[in-house]
Amino acid sequence: MKSKKLLTVVSLLLMVLSSSAVMFAQEPSKVSGRVLDEDGNPLVGAFVSAKGTNAGTVTDVDGNFTLSVPVGSKVLLFSMLGQQEKELPYEVGKTWYQVVLMSDTQMIEETVVVGYGTQKKVNLTGAISVVDDKQLQDRSSHNLVTMLQGSVPGLNITTQSGNPGSTGKMNIRGFTSINNSDADPIVLIDGAIGDLQDVNPNDVQSISVIKDASAAAVYGARAAFGVILVTTKNGSEGDGKARIRYSGRFG
Repeated sequence: MKSKKLLTVVSLLLMVLSSSAVMFAQEPSKVSGRVLDEDGNPLVGAFVSAKGTNAGTVTDVDGNFTLSVPVGSKVLLFSMLGQQEKELPYEVGKTWYQVVLMSDTQMIEETVVVGYGTQKKVNLTGAISVVDDKQLQDRSSHNLVTMLQGSVPGLNITTQSGNPGSTGKMNIRGFTSINNSDADPIVLIDGAIGDLQDVNPNDVQSISVIKDASAAAVYGARAAFGVILVTTKNGSEGDGKARIRYSGRFG
């Protein structure tokens, strides 16, 4: 009788110990670490998660994080806008991870200046033509207006006179009113109204020509005759040396 009671007590103890071990094994594990960029600087706001679960956190101002990893997780996922996503296998018992995320250097699709921002060219529904600086490099002319001759479909440039230094008159898609109004299109140079004759062709990065009624949604009634958007070049670091280019003509 005593042996049966002893056996029962031992069995109960084993059941308690096994259930405790199972509960302990099912508790999430805590891991910490740091997320850096390729230059060794901490990444603030990088997202760290256990792949396939709802467990996640973000890094602090020093790039540090602490994450509770659920039982059964096998992969830790690190991601941030502008950086390449990275996956690391989760090792049970490992409590510290230092991760380096590389910059995402994928080439973006060709963009077009629209209004006060940019948009992917493939997403545009309006009639817009773009002329970049490479298309203007080999053109010999004294001003930007005549350089555009033949570069943009629907842009008509007529020479007003043969005098030296004279410019052409621009018209987009012919007359746009019943009284044969021949008003010039709006010219915006880096967002400000200007004149193409005053722009140095060597300073041009790109020229976008908006040729349909979609321009009126941004620029109002004056855009009925078309809009020409000029974006000039910006400085670049290069190798740290200043470069000066000179181009001159005389006659």
